[in-house]
Amino acid sequence: METSELGAGRLVHDDPRIEASDKDRDIYRRRVAAYQERRDTVQVGDYALVPGGTYKRVCHLYDDGGVQLTRCGSWHLGEGGHLSFSGGLDPVIPQSSLRPTGETKDGDMWFFHNGEWCAENAVHGVMPLTVWRVDTTGFTERQMWGIE
Repeated sequence: METSELGAGRLVHDDPRIEASDKDRDIYRRRVAAYQERRDTVQVGDYALVPGGTYKRVCHLYDDGGVQLTRCGSWHLGEGGHLSFSGGLDPVIPQSSLRPTGETKDGDMWFFHNGEWCAENAVHGVMPLTVWRVDTTGFTERQMWGIE
C-alpha cells in the first residue's frame, strides 16, 4: 500500500488499478479545506469520545438537535467538504452533550477518482477530523441514549 502526503492528511493507494492523479490531490485539498472551515461545529464524520474511552464517529445529525454515532462504516468526502455515511447507526443522543476537546484524529474517507462517478473508482485516504467528548452531565442514562 502506497501513501501520498497532502498537508492535512493523506491519500492511500490501496487499489493497484487506481493511482491518485493531480486532479485527485486537488479535489482532496479543496474538500478538506472546506471541511476545516467548519471544524468548530459538529459535522458528520467527526469523532466523539464516549464514556469509557471509546472513539465513535458522528454519522447523522438531526434538525431537532439529535446526533447518531457509529463504530464503523464508509465515509464519502463530497463537494463542499461534507462527509456522508453508509453503515449502521447507534441510538440518537443529544448534540448538546458534545463538548470540544481541541483535538483532531485521522479518519478514513474516500471519493471518486478524478471526480468520475462509477463503480470501483474510489480513491481512499485519511483526513484530520475534530474530536468531541460526550458529556453525560445533566442527562439520565435513558435520555442520553434516546430511550426517553
